[in-house]
Amino acid sequence: MVDTTYPGAIEQCNGVDDDCDTVVDNDIPTPTYARRVQHEDPQYQDYFGSDLANVGDVDGDGLDDLAIGMRSEDLPAGSHLGLVRVVSSADFSTICEATLPAPSFQDNLGWSVASAKGDLNGNATDDFVVGLPFYDNPPYSNSGAVAAFNLPDCAFIRLMVDPLMDSSDKLGTSIASIGDVDNDYVPDIAAGSTRSSLSVG
Repeated sequence: MVDTTYPGAIEQCNGVDDDCDTVVDNDIPTPTYARRVQHEDPQYQDYFGSDLANVGDVDGDGLDDLAIGMRSEDLPAGSHLGLVRVVSSADFSTICEATLPAPSFQDNLGWSVASAKGDLNGNATDDFVVGLPFYDNPPYSNSGAVAAFNLPDCAFIRLMVDPLMDSSDKLGTSIASIGDVDNDYVPDIAAGSTRSSLSVG
């Protein structure tokens, strides 16, 4: 083992006496966390927390709440379908869960999650959007899509796809609300498509 400590070194929080003063990690507080939310029944490759988003105060307790992506969560309809759970930031209790009405194998719903920062369906509540880059839109496989869900009940609103889609485009790999770009009083969404092929000429 190579001795990497020496007198005068900056002490780091690494379990090593970096500055050779015989005190390990002196004057460095032990990292702590305020609270931790975790899956109540974790399974291999659930990817609980694959993405997170602040979705505002959904339950009316004065605290902003959290949408948690679980992109490979298995559901009764099949495996690796994914879901998004909206939880209260007060106690991490579940407010609602979002899934597709007709999910397919390896949709990976929850790969990306974002607040819409506005109302998408006209019911005067802010909604949220979710990317599912492995969504198949026959005949195109893994073309991807973005799903919109209502708050506070996680009801499915609609699915958005690229009209110029192709296989393996993976629309929805990343997602963000970008405000009302076209001035139609409905929030607009930007979605990344990491494998999209562009024709230039």
